Amino acid sequence: MAYLNRTIRLAFDGTDDSMPKLGDDIWVVIRNPMLMPGSALSTGIEIDPNNVDMARALQHSQIMAARLIESWNVYNPDDPNDPPTPYPLPATPEMVATLPVVIVNKIAELAGQALNPQ
Repeated sequence: MAYLNRTIRLAFDGTDDSMPKLGDDIWVVIRNPMLMPGSALSTGIEIDPNNVDMARALQHSQIMAARLIESWNVYNPDDPNDPPTPYPLPATPEMVATLPVVIVNKIAELAGQALNPQ
């Protein structure tokens, strides 16, 4: 028997009332951070909770998000094509850096819940 819910689908297409609508058929599937070892979520970037360097925190979130993403239907918002060309896999921190911040924040939120369960 395997763990349940090994992946989480985050839909940003208006089908989930708890997520903002960013467009039709915009979604990201991530590995469930609750089922991953803490070392898989570590990026080696030290964050001082008493003096947060926002650039380092953002870089940490982008690296961690790229590691968690298994599949997605997202694109670079600066893509001039209509319709825009979806990003390929694997996800990279550079691609994640161009995503709407609500997507990266949601992935970071779920990873944070795994690292600091309440």
